[in-house]
Amino acid sequence: MLAATEGHWHMSIQVDLAGRSARALLDSGVTGIFMKKEYAANVRTWNKGKKEVYQLQGLGETSLGRVDTETDPMIMKIGDHEETVQFDVTETGEYNIILGYPWLWRHNPEINWREGTIRLTKCGCTSHTEAQESSNHSMKGIRSKAMKKEIRATGQIRNSKGWKLITPHNRESRRIRVTIADEFQEFTDMFREALARDSLPEHKEWDHKILLEEGQKPTFALIYRMMEKELEELWKYIDKNQEKGFIRLSTSPAGYPVIFVPKKDGSLRLCVDYRQLNKITVKNRYPLLLIEEIQDRFAGAKWFTALDLQGAYTHIRIKPGEEWKTAFRTRFGLYEYQVMPFGLTNAPATFQAMINSVLYEYLDKFVVVYLDDILVYTNGSREEHTEHVKKVLRKLRDNQLQLKPEKCEFFKKEVEFLGHIISMEGIRMDLKKIEAITEWPQPKNVTEVQAFHGLANYYRMFIRNFSEITKPLTTLFKKDTPFKWTDNQQRAFERIKEEFRNGDI
Repeated sequence: MLAATEGHWHMSIQVDLAGRSARALLDSGVTGIFMKKEYAANVRTWNKGKKEVYQLQGLGETSLGRVDTETDPMIMKIGDHEETVQFDVTETGEYNIILGYPWLWRHNPEINWREGTIRLTKCGCTSHTEAQESSNHSMKGIRSKAMKKEIRATGQIRNSKGWKLITPHNRESRRIRVTIADEFQEFTDMFREALARDSLPEHKEWDHKILLEEGQKPTFALIYRMMEKELEELWKYIDKNQEKGFIRLSTSPAGYPVIFVPKKDGSLRLCVDYRQLNKITVKNRYPLLLIEEIQDRFAGAKWFTALDLQGAYTHIRIKPGEEWKTAFRTRFGLYEYQVMPFGLTNAPATFQAMINSVLYEYLDKFVVVYLDDILVYTNGSREEHTEHVKKVLRKLRDNQLQLKPEKCEFFKKEVEFLGHIISMEGIRMDLKKIEAITEWPQPKNVTEVQAFHGLANYYRMFIRNFSEITKPLTTLFKKDTPFKWTDNQQRAFERIKEEFRNGDI
């Protein structure tokens, strides 16, 4: 139910939808999230019929008509706060948008009635914005018959010069100050997420070029079918990255399909299926760091600081004129990247070359780098280590590279790096990885054998005669070899697990 008591002011904020600004009423008495019909006709969205049509009622059971239309999921911004919202379309009086109880329940904002502030604490916002003051409005309350419980509103909203929506920018600053050691507080600007993700980088000498094999041309592939949730994520991805300038509309003769892969937290990650493009790309053999090549660098090191870059590949532009080769096809159109996307065969090499170029002066003196993982090490005092870290941070800042505060560790005696534990005593294997190997169930097919072998092989430096021990397993990898698990494979499988269980690793 929407409270609209005459003579009171109502809390409204400014929102942005598809590049259009709108006033949105916040009211816990509204049983839904609504968009005005007239506004929906003008904003960049697709409207469709609702599967479950329902009636709206005002105060005193007054009928306000039925709701049979909804928008497709779309990006809504409030300052730096950004989310995907789907609106029911109806008449909403003077407000274009009404964010009712479901939205307020989801975000659970902190409201300070004396100061006139609304603080969003559940999202990843990084700044604040002034809300617009609303006038008296005459729209009657609305509620849905579909609601199991009637939500009654107070109607007591403060008459003020404006409500301010506070996002966790200041809270983020405090979090960063706590995360970063006192010695490096001058670098707090490097740990702001918004700076890393919202700006298109400049072209540099390490722009990514896609060199094709002689006589080869990129082609296009059919679009993969998607579930409703995936389409929602696709639209969100396109809208967000087009606004940043990371992607743009394309007229490329090429085009590759997109797929979604699940993350550990259950969310979805968009990937372009560049397999056909990668087949015809000349491979860049720039070397990546191998842990066995650098183990001697840490001999005698007393202090370690681990840094993790934000944004990774988005720090690198596609070389001008090469963008069309990255085109990807969707039901919403054809797009191409202006920054280096994941999935390109030479992307790791380009990124490694970039970060090596940035930190070249200090490589193997007191810093090693593997893609976006940076490890600073010092044999001397804490003060000397502080200076080493500052030198690295200055180089990163000079090149507009940002860091993830939650992934950085300062002044450690031991630290995890590339799946290993690094300390003054040397390099040892992560106990979690040992447990994963020793508790691995018997493989049932070649794919499972390859997965087990791949993890064990990463730590082969700790196992003497590793290739000889694993030979019964690797013979299964030969082309056209039928999968047959014999006593030889079982013995090799158990021997590897035993080596990891009892070895000095």
